[in-house]
Amino acid sequence: MKKPNKWWIYALLTLSWTGVIFAFSLQPANASANLSGGLLQRLLNLWYQWTNLQIPVDAVHRLFRKVAHFGEFFVLGTFAFFWFHKLKKSRFFPLVYGALVAVSDETLQFFTGGGRSMRLTDMGIDLLGCASGILAISALCYLISKRTQKHS
Repeated sequence: MKKPNKWWIYALLTLSWTGVIFAFSLQPANASANLSGGLLQRLLNLWYQWTNLQIPVDAVHRLFRKVAHFGEFFVLGTFAFFWFHKLKKSRFFPLVYGALVAVSDETLQFFTGGGRSMRLTDMGIDLLGCASGILAISALCYLISKRTQKHS
């Protein structure tokens, strides 16, 4: 018996995650900085408890925000991979989707105002995150399929 192709579940995940990304972009610059700065401060406090090495938030805040961009789009790439894979589309489709979301996201930030701007570097980081998510999940699926073929 053939399993049902539940592509719509992955479409819902992908579109929901896109909404999360856009929701972050709708925040004014100070609210966004406070959110990421507060999270970073908690993580650095844990780091200090484990290592006894203190790192000031200001020293790594910009890097943390860029890693967050990469991470958001890494997740988007993995969700989009499954969505388009279930629709029997090539790996090119989730990458195009990711690029469209990256451009839309930066455009949304630009029009949000409140100190937000459109940055080509962020679009590049977003696209790199999406491509990395697609490649990582593709490699994982390949390895799993090879392993199950070997044990069949």
